[in-house]
Amino acid sequence: MKHTTTILLIAVCALLVGVLWFDDSSQPTKFFGTLQDNEARKEINILFWGTPIDNPAMKFFQEGCNDFMAKNPSIKVEIEYYSTEQYKSKLPVLMAANQTPDIFMTWCGAFLENFVKAGKVAPLNSYINESPEWKSTFPRNGFDLLTYDKDVYGVPTVHVFALLFYNKQVFSRLNIDPPTTNSELLAISRILRKHHYIPIAFGNKEPWVGGMLAGLIQERLAGKDLLAEVRSGNATWLDQTFLDTGNTLQQWVELGVFPENPNSIDYQTTIDLFQDGKAAMLVMGSWYLQYYLSHADDVDFALGVTSFPHFSKDNLMSRRLMGQPDMNLAIGAHSKEKEASFELIKFLTTPANQYKLMTEVGLMPAINVPEDTLDLPAEVLTLNKMLKESEALFIFPDIGLGGQTGLEFNHSIQRLIAGEDVTTTFQQLQTQWLNERGNR
Repeated sequence: MKHTTTILLIAVCALLVGVLWFDDSSQPTKFFGTLQDNEARKEINILFWGTPIDNPAMKFFQEGCNDFMAKNPSIKVEIEYYSTEQYKSKLPVLMAANQTPDIFMTWCGAFLENFVKAGKVAPLNSYINESPEWKSTFPRNGFDLLTYDKDVYGVPTVHVFALLFYNKQVFSRLNIDPPTTNSELLAISRILRKHHYIPIAFGNKEPWVGGMLAGLIQERLAGKDLLAEVRSGNATWLDQTFLDTGNTLQQWVELGVFPENPNSIDYQTTIDLFQDGKAAMLVMGSWYLQYYLSHADDVDFALGVTSFPHFSKDNLMSRRLMGQPDMNLAIGAHSKEKEASFELIKFLTTPANQYKLMTEVGLMPAINVPEDTLDLPAEVLTLNKMLKESEALFIFPDIGLGGQTGLEFNHSIQRLIAGEDVTTTFQQLQTQWLNERGNR
């Protein structure tokens, strides 16, 4: 089981990032340029902030930094990790006080843009353009969602997507297919409940989970990323689509699509409900694959994956996915070690290290990897077709909104799931949004 899962996961990761070439893992420093002044200086100290604290990628970044320090004895790298919610709250406060690290992980969208506009992030164009061979390993549009006014402010290390995972054994046993529409999802949920399965493992104690789900529903209802229109001022939070999103979530709670009291269920319990076979489906980011891989010996089902259901058969041809570059690495504007920091970023994103991130951690790398280096099962070819036909990406809601509004969006969804009036909730969010825009 574990061997099969490993092959499947590696293939999925490779296909999701496209095709160019792959560097042999025996040459981990192919693009690494040793700093010319390393020997002339006694010590260079780099402070690196990351999130989340429970992510298996922590080991990758720590080992990568250790390898980097071994090759550059005069450079010392200190990594500090924070939980996701703590990081989203802590980073803006310290940014405002100019207490920025040399390197920090960041999301794209308004989360990073707000720091860029405040002059807290260093532009990377000159460093990137001085490394054309390294730059060529990324997709042509690889830096687009980290670019503001033609300047690049971050380097992606992985790509993430929001997907619908399902237990193939349960679906086969009950003779049901993965849902393609909301109506099918509700019908399947009734069957699953009848056979004592939780339809969708969902815990929203960490409110970003509900925010992600609400973003998916909103896009499927509107047929477009209405959140982007809110950001640009062309829509408000009182748009009927948002109200319908809130009503849909409350309907799902009422019909038992989720476990009871989902706001009291934390992330790990959510994953366990699916891993243990108590829940038949899971709406989660592609990072879940790394967890499934590392616990493959503990599960007795094959993992299915598909896109999130649509809300109208008229939209079934839509191939939009919620996704974005992630674990992006940026450099603080006040860093005294920008050159050394960028060399570390380059080192962590060499083809060899990206391949390690893919095969050992189970994350989809940011660079291009050729599919002809891997044996591809039929299931992966099906997934590859779906991803190749995707029209565009729309980013995770709280990341796209950024700032206090991104956090408030997540908490608003949490209150909706608890039963708060839909219109009142979005009226409050609209007021919050107008206040934040007015203070910019």
